[in-house]
Amino acid sequence: MQETLTHPPRTLMEVFKMFPEGTLAGVINNQLYMSPSPVGKHQCLVTELTIQVGNFVKSKKSGEIFVSPFDVFLNEESNAVRPDLILILRQGLGVSKRQNCL
Repeated sequence: MQETLTHPPRTLMEVFKMFPEGTLAGVINNQLYMSPSPVGKHQCLVTELTIQVGNFVKSKKSGEIFVSPFDVFLNEESNAVRPDLILILRQGLGVSKRQNCL
């Protein structure tokens, strides 16, 4: 779906929200950071971490694991990241405000 801009983005957070899903970028302290695609070793580590942490979390019924892409907005103005792996403990599962965003 193509979007039409009604005005140019005024903040880096607005720019971040315009990126297509899967864009390796983040906004930290109102600075935009772009990342190259992860290398094979990185992907193997993320996979192993997902399996190990996921099995532990599942056995304890203590939360849920999410694998990227998944937007995490630490605040609405200047901090948003797309981590490789997210662990949300059971007591925090209701924190999600929008689909695929925390």
